[in-house]
Amino acid sequence: MANSAARRDRAVSLFWNGEVMTREELLQRYAAGERDFSGADLSGVNLEEVALEEINLEGANLSGTLFFRSNLWGAIFRNANLEGADFSMALLDETDFRGANLRNCNTMETSMIRANFQNATEEETKLGSHMYHTILPDGRVVSDPDLERDRRIAEGYEF
Repeated sequence: MANSAARRDRAVSLFWNGEVMTREELLQRYAAGERDFSGADLSGVNLEEVALEEINLEGANLSGTLFFRSNLWGAIFRNANLEGADFSMALLDETDFRGANLRNCNTMETSMIRANFQNATEEETKLGSHMYHTILPDGRVVSDPDLERDRRIAEGYEF
């Protein structure tokens, strides 16, 4: 467990470039067609109710960021620091969270269809309520949400 945390911390530090961004700057650059914001620092930024489909936030610092009711379809959050982020009621279908720090995230009433959480750290996080073909942190795939629900709750993956 300590080795995986150290590996994750090294991976995050490799990507983070320290570029601090505001909501306005991110939305302007995104509207202009830019999609690669890997390594950006958007910690604590309010990104409530925005559409950021297919955005690349690999290795970004997004701790405490508010994504409430945002459309993040196809987003890349690989190795990102998302500790304490709020994804409640967000669309996270086909997102990539591999290796991300998801400690203390809020994912209530979130759609996570075909999302990939492999090797993500999700302590104190209750992963979303709408999962189908979703890869859990331990590599298991949720293929039938109705049949899997009771087993996942018993194993700590609550909704």
